[in-house]
Amino acid sequence: MEETGQIWIEAGFLPPADYRRAVALLHRLAMDEEGTEFLFSSILTVTARSGEKGRRYRILDPAKLRRTAEEYGIEPAGRNDGEIAHAVTVAIIAEYGEKTPEERV
Repeated sequence: MEETGQIWIEAGFLPPADYRRAVALLHRLAMDEEGTEFLFSSILTVTARSGEKGRRYRILDPAKLRRTAEEYGIEPAGRNDGEIAHAVTVAIIAEYGEKTPEERV
């Protein structure tokens, strides 16, 4: 998970450990140019969207979290930090399923 750990530091929060492991796996799949990351990302996105929003997220830097949310097009107004962190996590996971083979390199 070392290679993806910086993602969360820069985003200003740590999602639950299972999401961190999943993103690390998606990253490794993408680096190996396997086509399975799209399927895994789709399944994980559905799971994350239906999961408990705003729970078990460790907010490291609320300002970074809100900036990251805005970079992903997530409106932070009216949401608590945990809800924002959950939305950003879903967006990061979904990115792996959106990339074309050329973008994965």
